[in-house]
Amino acid sequence: MADGIAAIVSSTSCPTNIALQSVCNAMHVPLVFVARDNCQVTAGRKYTLSMRPEASGIDRALADVILQQRWRSMVVFYDDYYAFSRIQNVLALTRGNFMEVIVLKLPSLSNGSQVIVGLPSGQKEISDYGEKLKRVVILCTVENTIRLVKQANQMNLFTPEHHWVIANQEVSDKQLLAINASRGVLTVVRKLISFSEYTDKFMAYWRSLPANVTDGATTSPYDVKMTAAYMYDAVLHISRAVYALFLDRQWIGPNKLRCSIDVSVPWPGGPPLMETLRKVRTPGVLGKSGFDDTGYNINSQMQVLRLEKVVNKTRVEVAGMWDPVTRLNTTARTLPAGTPRVDIRNKTFRVVTLEEEPFVFKRMTPVGVRWEGFAMDMLTELSKLLGFKYKLYEVQDKKYGSPQEDGTWSGMIGDVMQGVRGFALSAITITPQRERVVDFTKRYMDFAVGILLKKPVKKTDLFVFLDPFHVNVWLCTIAAFILVSAVLFLLHRIGTRKTGDDPNDGPDFNLRNTMWFVYGSFVQQGGDLTIGRMPTRILTGVWWLFTLIIISSYTANLAAFLTVTRMDSPIRSFDDLASQTEIPYGTVTDTSIAQFLASSDVETYQRLWSFMKSENNSAALVRTAQEGFQRVRKGKYAFLWDVPVIEYEALTDKNCELTTVGKSIYSKGYGIAFPSADPYRDEFTLAILQLQDSGTLDKLRHKWWPKNGKCKLDQDSASSSSSALDLDNFAGVFCVLAIGVVLACAVALLEVLWHMYRRRREKRNFPAKENGELACKGGCQSPSNVTVRKDENGEIHIIVSPTITQVQVQPNLLIPAQTPVKQSAWEPSKRSKEEYVPMKKVEFALPPEGCSKQQEYVRNVDDFTTRL
Repeated sequence: MADGIAAIVSSTSCPTNIALQSVCNAMHVPLVFVARDNCQVTAGRKYTLSMRPEASGIDRALADVILQQRWRSMVVFYDDYYAFSRIQNVLALTRGNFMEVIVLKLPSLSNGSQVIVGLPSGQKEISDYGEKLKRVVILCTVENTIRLVKQANQMNLFTPEHHWVIANQEVSDKQLLAINASRGVLTVVRKLISFSEYTDKFMAYWRSLPANVTDGATTSPYDVKMTAAYMYDAVLHISRAVYALFLDRQWIGPNKLRCSIDVSVPWPGGPPLMETLRKVRTPGVLGKSGFDDTGYNINSQMQVLRLEKVVNKTRVEVAGMWDPVTRLNTTARTLPAGTPRVDIRNKTFRVVTLEEEPFVFKRMTPVGVRWEGFAMDMLTELSKLLGFKYKLYEVQDKKYGSPQEDGTWSGMIGDVMQGVRGFALSAITITPQRERVVDFTKRYMDFAVGILLKKPVKKTDLFVFLDPFHVNVWLCTIAAFILVSAVLFLLHRIGTRKTGDDPNDGPDFNLRNTMWFVYGSFVQQGGDLTIGRMPTRILTGVWWLFTLIIISSYTANLAAFLTVTRMDSPIRSFDDLASQTEIPYGTVTDTSIAQFLASSDVETYQRLWSFMKSENNSAALVRTAQEGFQRVRKGKYAFLWDVPVIEYEALTDKNCELTTVGKSIYSKGYGIAFPSADPYRDEFTLAILQLQDSGTLDKLRHKWWPKNGKCKLDQDSASSSSSALDLDNFAGVFCVLAIGVVLACAVALLEVLWHMYRRRREKRNFPAKENGELACKGGCQSPSNVTVRKDENGEIHIIVSPTITQVQVQPNLLIPAQTPVKQSAWEPSKRSKEEYVPMKKVEFALPPEGCSKQQEYVRNVDDFTTRL
């Protein structure tokens, strides 16, 4: 650790492994180990993972194989390789079906002797054990197992009438051939190897190793040491986790750690790496590896082999597979020789059921009540395949079944146990508690617990186009706009004064036009101002670069905001549900889900159950699933129930207002419940497997859970989903456009009113009569000169001085035709075309005789421009 490490992969003895677990837990360094013997993950070691699956997984596989054989007695041989506690676990899983079980421990080999002291040696002992040794389970090392089988064969204790089961996940193909002298039937349960590209790469590396390491096992992956395969998969899993952290930019490089009494600083990168190691699923030689909360590999798939002696040869065939989800999948060929097949044709079964859409439900027809649903369709197919008849009855208490205080069971399970019905069929889940009292067929559908919620109301944000930038960015952008406009205007004014130009010569660079230019540049529409001086060009160039980055970032982010619909839901998982109290939640009482939550050791599930059972939430639990669905529709309630059932409810909801949470828990399966040791269960199991192979069950599943149903199944209402843009996305933009149109019209109306006001004022100041005569007091004798000026209000004033005699004027003027006038034209000079409109030819009238003082006439703006 002093050199800096991120993780440790080990395969050591148990004492060394325990020491490593302690050190790695203290330093927060993940330890991935391949256990030897019976090494386990020490409780409380959060940084320890075991590549081997938990021993209980192998025990369950062995128990399923034993139950499939329907033995009533057996002998169990074990040695130090297999702990006695595991034998007790296997016996518990078989639910006490055996009348007699003999457990014998084999002593260790003495001085390398090839003889195992354990089998009966005397004639009396052989006669005593002869019948009992026909059903044997061997839980020993591979070497002890081979020697035990050979010794039994030599003592004529292993004949074709004998059926022995070997449970050891490391039995190789070469070792199977080593027991080819056997004459009985052997069933071998071993670890399944996934033949994939990873297996090919592993075998290529394995063949490149020295012969003393490979021991000549270079042909079959099953001949390779299982420890090596586990180590290879461990390295793959760690590399996958490290790569995931790199992609998420959460990787923290390893430190040089120091472990001492005085100083012990853990590695900060350990927690995120450990969390990723638990989350990722990595394919490898032995399948897809992953880890549960206890630190064990969840990949515990097993292969079931059958060995028989046929014409002096040992025939090895794959009899089935086992995994924790689907359990044991076998065919009829794995039944022991001589096992009778029951006659099921034309037999009538009494079937107890319970309404649970879409599995089973009633429908009224003109001829009476008709049972429909997925389970009913499957029952019809089974009836056609096996040739039996059935009568349906509904359970009286309308419950699936749970244990009572007096030891009896309620619901459908209780009816099956009492023999009132032939078997039970509905959405009934396979649980360990129920398996102890009844026999289930193989699962016909997977089961899990999910959350049903009412869809959150979609919030429409009119100003979603402002979301790409934070409010601080918008404020800073507005401030930058004002600042650049002011500085650009000042730079121009300073530059014109310095060069001697008149800053008022040419109105282009007034403050208003400057701000319009800066705004046009910001929205990338350009501007009409000419930037000639170097300071203003520098500022303009920097502003253009600024706007390029801002607008590009805004456009890219706006596309993501507009094409993604976000639903605001506070519940995305069971952890979210347990950590909030605003939305109450519950499930149906006296069900497997309620029992699971009540007995779970997981903190999250404990909080869920505590909330449901609290006095303040006494109404959280409901009596039926339909009652739970109705409460969800009313809002402010989350219902925990079977995933297939709540998915069907969400798909067929009248108002399409229901949704489910994508994450589920408590993975189990649905099965048909038979009385314990019922002879017909295996026939139904084989028929279900045939329906699965033929695709019939898949067709029925698509029929009742269509992908394109009435409603869209949104399995995570809180997640984002891409969708077409609708009016809601642009409502705010249209509002801004409407406000701009209204504002422009209002400004235009004010301008019209202002000009109307100015015209009335001009008419009052211009003393003209209707007949066109000029009003003047006294006699006008002196001619006048004409001067024009503009006041502060922008009005044009014409000043006439009496200096000129009477002349003839044009008839369109406001002066009578006989009044003498002087005709002259005035044109603006050095004025911009954009600010001035060329004046018409203006004719100025002289005042009548008798006007001694200067007169002032205000001309109409229609005859003159509004600016000078």
